[in-house]
Order: sequence, then structure tokens, then C-alpha cells
Amino acid sequence: MVSSVECPSWLSLSIISANSRIIAFNKVILNVGNNILKIKKYPSTQ
Repeated sequence: MVSSVECPSWLSLSIISANSRIIAFNKVILNVGNNILKIKKYPSTQ
């Protein structure tokens, strides 16, 4: 019987890379949201 902790290394690596992609995607979304807020606050500086 295999315990849940013993997962293959490629699986953990893929999870880590997926997490880093999600973090980068969230940063992009935050940057876009901040830019939209700036444009809404200062429409003359577009």
C-alpha cells in the first residue's frame, strides 16, 4: 500500500510549475486591474 506522501517526482514538479504559473497569472490580473483603476481615476492621462 502506497501512502499519499509518496508521490512521483514528476508529479510534484508539475504541481510546482502549475502553482508558479497560477501565481504569475494572478500577478498579471492584478496589474491589469490596477491599470484599469488608474484609467478610471485619471481618464485624461490615457
